[in-house]
Amino acid sequence: MADTSQSEVPEDVLAQECPSRAKVSGEGVGCFVPDPAYTFLFADPLPDLFCVICQDTKLVLHDHLSPESLEESVEDETPNPCLLVCGHVFCARCCIAWLRSESYSGRCPVCRFELRFKRCGHTINPIKLYPETVLFIAELKTGGSGVPDACTICTSIERLEAATLLCKPLARTYYKLKREFDEDGSDESRALMLKAKKVLDGVKEAMQPALRRC
Repeated sequence: MADTSQSEVPEDVLAQECPSRAKVSGEGVGCFVPDPAYTFLFADPLPDLFCVICQDTKLVLHDHLSPESLEESVEDETPNPCLLVCGHVFCARCCIAWLRSESYSGRCPVCRFELRFKRCGHTINPIKLYPETVLFIAELKTGGSGVPDACTICTSIERLEAATLLCKPLARTYYKLKREFDEDGSDESRALMLKAKKVLDGVKEAMQPALRRC
């Protein structure tokens, strides 16, 4: 039995125990859970899954989501299992020990998938699973394929920068025409101002679906 009570999970333990546990017959999919909603909510019967590191903790959804859990990090020691983007799942205790380990390399301890977004370089954090959130986790693919190139924050910034780049000249034209209308009040100036505003509003409306994901 691996001792995960310490702050470090030895690399040799990870290398030896994870593959062997995943192959145990009668354990369903072992530590690889590509469809968390089915595995933890809808499978009949629910599979007996155990953490492949300590080989002792059963992987079930204990605690329910609460306002406090929305603010906690994966390192808060609630018993719910933690899921990596490559589809491998561990008990919270072992996941915390692995994250704190001096030998932590930023890779999954099972498949060695690099837990880092390729384009922005930020860390892909483990996901703490709860009954209320597991249903909305997309099915995961072997080897982490399908992972976005950049994190949510960087993607949001890029979308906002693109929206600003597109809308700024349109807004500049609109406000120029608005000033002209304010000065002369002519029907021609009003028509030009309203036309520019319609173009600007149309572009902003078309970009709303992408910006709402920011």
